[in-house]
Amino acid sequence: CRSDWFEKQPQLHGIPTVTAYDLALRQVRVFLTSLFSAQRAARILDEYPGKYLQPVLCNPRFLNVLANINQHTPLENVGAALRRLVETLIQRELQQGGESAVSSSDLEYALARLAVEDKATVPYEHALRLLGGEAALTTGVRAGLLFINGTGVRFTYQLFRSYFAAVWMNQAAVTWQSMQSRNDFYLIFLCLAGISSTPDDLVISIYHEYPELAINCLVTDVSVLTVKRVLSYWLRIGQSLDLPMLTHVNRLPEALVSMMREETWSIRQTAHGILQMLPVDYLSLIHISEPTRPY
Repeated sequence: CRSDWFEKQPQLHGIPTVTAYDLALRQVRVFLTSLFSAQRAARILDEYPGKYLQPVLCNPRFLNVLANINQHTPLENVGAALRRLVETLIQRELQQGGESAVSSSDLEYALARLAVEDKATVPYEHALRLLGGEAALTTGVRAGLLFINGTGVRFTYQLFRSYFAAVWMNQAAVTWQSMQSRNDFYLIFLCLAGISSTPDDLVISIYHEYPELAINCLVTDVSVLTVKRVLSYWLRIGQSLDLPMLTHVNRLPEALVSMMREETWSIRQTAHGILQMLPVDYLSLIHISEPTRPY
């Protein structure tokens, strides 16, 4: 149980309790190394976009949830990992809290409305109106997503605010240009690429103005199909590709092999050339069961 479920602290007298504190980054690194490998731990904690997860990974409760969902959602995919984390936190809270006047979908929509406010801390009464009442606020606080700070309400981590802003963009079909002025625009777009059903269109739309962001969206472990569509589009329009940055894309070899089968002759030749230039230690044995064929 949680101590704030009780109106008076003395009611816990005689019951063993444990207080959880945020972990130091070195402790998280040791845990992730034991769970995965030192290389994978470094990629999650030190490299973008996984590095954005540092704050929530230091929270023991969130670290536990993220470690459990990693089998289905790679932590390097910030948007998808946060979606699974948020869904788990809300569902657990709704189950433990008994009857609630707010549904999971309504709460997500309410939190998204709060996230697109100009200021990180929103006045209490205004926050209540945006959230639709006390039920959503209470559930958000108990789930660890919101924090009541004096006379205002804010998200417990900036990461959650950026994620729910991406949720708003995804649900309300808001263009990325409308979020361009925000300090966390880069993170919002990374989250959006992780939860959108059409990440390839998003990456293509932003490449000319934010090429590094577009590449980092591909690093978030999106599907082979997405990587293939984006690379094929860039090659068709004659866009030069930054090979050192592309080597961070997890699905690059598979996407290139797929392009060598299905694209036009010129793109097949270019894809073959890129594949040959990749570092040897980066390549993996792919489609080894298929017969070798010339391209």
